[in-house]
Amino acid sequence: MILYFEAEFCFDIIQARRAFRALRGLNRLRALMEGPVVKRQAISTLRSMQTLGHVQSQIRSRRVRMLEETQALQKQLLQKHTKELEIQVSEGLISLIYFRINI
Repeated sequence: MILYFEAEFCFDIIQARRAFRALRGLNRLRALMEGPVVKRQAISTLRSMQTLGHVQSQIRSRRVRMLEETQALQKQLLQKHTKELEIQVSEGLISLIYFRINI
């Protein structure tokens, strides 16, 4: 019976040592996670994300500006084409009237 208690006591000691080692490992891991290296990485990542957002915003505004310029150019071309058609129609009417007068 005593042998059983000694074996159980030794087993408990081994388990306690393992738990203590695991706890020390977790403490080391926590220290690494809270350390300056991780803070620097987090700051760098946040700055990169902020820069990426700024660049995306610039690209978006440039696309909108280019779209507006394209639409303005198309409108100008349409107005020019319309004026040319009006001139052609009026010249055609004038020549038709002139032709009828001479007949």
